[in-house]
Amino acid sequence: MPNNKSTWPGFWMSPATKEYGDWPRSGEIDIVETKGSNLDYAAADAHWGLFKIQ
Repeated sequence: MPNNKSTWPGFWMSPATKEYGDWPRSGEIDIVETKGSNLDYAAADAHWGLFKIQ
């Protein structure tokens, strides 16, 4: 992964069609995400459901 403060590299999957609407309603799977400024950080996530602006 790149090592600098201005990157947030990742490998993720998102649907080809917006079956349930815009993000995050149709989902997203993050295989791995890292922060370029912190080589000790790595995460995997799943996003889905309603997005509410408060």
